[in-house]
Amino acid sequence: MARRIESVHKAQLALGKHGLAKKENPTFAEFAPRYLKYSEANKPAFSVERYYIPRTLVPFFGRHRLSEITAYTLEKYKQKRLGAKLKKSSINRELGLLKSMLTTAVKWELVENNGARDARLFKLDEPPVERVLSYEEEEKLLAACDDPELLFRAPHLKPIILVAVYTGLRRSEILRLRWADIDFDNDVLIVRKSKSRAGAGRLAYLNTLLRSTLQQWRQQVQGEWVFPSPKNPQEHVGDIKHSFYRAVKIAGIPHLTFHQARHTFCTRLDAAGVSLSVIQELAGHASITVTRHYLHPAKELKRKAVELILPSRKEAEPATKAATPAAQSEIRGQEESLQLVVQ
Repeated sequence: MARRIESVHKAQLALGKHGLAKKENPTFAEFAPRYLKYSEANKPAFSVERYYIPRTLVPFFGRHRLSEITAYTLEKYKQKRLGAKLKKSSINRELGLLKSMLTTAVKWELVENNGARDARLFKLDEPPVERVLSYEEEEKLLAACDDPELLFRAPHLKPIILVAVYTGLRRSEILRLRWADIDFDNDVLIVRKSKSRAGAGRLAYLNTLLRSTLQQWRQQVQGEWVFPSPKNPQEHVGDIKHSFYRAVKIAGIPHLTFHQARHTFCTRLDAAGVSLSVIQELAGHASITVTRHYLHPAKELKRKAVELILPSRKEAEPATKAATPAAQSEIRGQEESLQLVVQ
């Protein structure tokens, strides 16, 4: 009876019944190239994933079978990255990418389940920093890009920063730009792929400074990419993190992330009185709510706003007669100023 039961059970396994069919279960190093091909064809964030997967995830998880990657494995990775002085927010992004990759492996039936699904990310207690670039800091940052070391290693840094500050494009959108995407006759720049669906296929516009900068840059490079890789002109620049932070250090300005150039773009438009709906379209945001998150009025504007509500001596006295036309005009001017600051 035992032998008959064994033979039946083997037959069921061979037929893959009861969900017990054997999965491929490759190592993470074997799975990573297959995932990157999928990412290149389907995901706007491919340029970011292409950078992080081989440089951070494969060295640690490469020898593990996909089924061997568990919440405990991720916990060991977290501690190792903390020991390397990496920020918790950066570690969370890496872990999020890894969990997404394992979810894809389950969909492809390469492994039975995602063992890292229940792994916990770091809880971030630090509030986001309201940081935008002032015009004075912008001048110092651009001057730092002319440092001989940076000019040799990252000659593309200055035009990339100018595109970020004056169009609000995301880093991945900037690095993937082709010359075919820029219409100098109409001062239009086409964003073909974006992080969000709302930003896909939108138009950005070139001001006079940016148009002249890109035209001059066009004479210095060859090929289809606006910002080709110095190592391989057939590909675009992969990442500018280290060169950007080096420029910030040389400039001697407070800490600044590249993404805060996008916040700077939105904030400057808001300060100039541009409507939220226009800012939303230019930035490629999915909603006005997201756009508001990017607006950080300068401290000077906030100081002026609270000063506007101080009563003057005449206003503090009981009114015995109607205000004069001049006084009414002054009040209307103060109300309009306050409304502009609040917006």
